[in-house]
Amino acid sequence: MNLITMAKLILAKTFKNRIKNGKLDKKRAAALTILESFDLGFVPKRVYWLYSLNNKEVRGGHRHKKVKHALICVNGGCEVSVNNGIDQNKLFKLDRPDKCLLLKPRDWHTMEKFKKGTVLLVLASTNYNPRDYIYEPYKRK
Repeated sequence: MNLITMAKLILAKTFKNRIKNGKLDKKRAAALTILESFDLGFVPKRVYWLYSLNNKEVRGGHRHKKVKHALICVNGGCEVSVNNGIDQNKLFKLDRPDKCLLLKPRDWHTMEKFKKGTVLLVLASTNYNPRDYIYEPYKRK
């Protein structure tokens, strides 16, 4: 397994127009954002979301053996700190619903600084397995 690869942020395809009666209605523009399995690098097997979070809360604090994740703040925003054992404490800001953070299995991650009303959607590459979690952080260099 190559530990050099790390989490990466991608922008999902977003369309901001609405069709009404077969014609483009620019007055009623809405946004539609799309992620497909080839964007993620996996087909999601599990979907969950976090909400009712306060800005002092820290979530995550683990890494995985096999599961890959895609994190999307569909509302609000948060910061995600990632450490893959080589690149330590890389910070990603999820502050728009078209940003998607792809986490590799060995990426130690924490989510914090949640804005009011944040809904963090997570797509996972595997079904839940408690034996896949690693709670021991990487040692500091």
